[in-house]
Amino acid sequence: MSANPYLTFAVGGSLALQLLALIMPGLRGVLGLTPLTLLDSAVVGASALLPLVVNEGTKGHGQRQLPHTMVAGETPRRYYR
Repeated sequence: MSANPYLTFAVGGSLALQLLALIMPGLRGVLGLTPLTLLDSAVVGASALLPLVVNEGTKGHGQRQLPHTMVAGETPRRYYR
């Protein structure tokens, strides 16, 4: 699968505009942006990491385990009848 150059440009451009809004004092004042406190940063970080942790933690949950004598892709003998 090849990379989508339009998607790369859109994501990079939006990140650049967000950083520009944080760096330029005049634009920061027009948009009414204020610096994040330590508590605000912790809330943002936890909110970003929580879905990742939940998703990774549930990946193997509920999957059947193969008996030690079976190979992946093999049909159990009870279904041959």
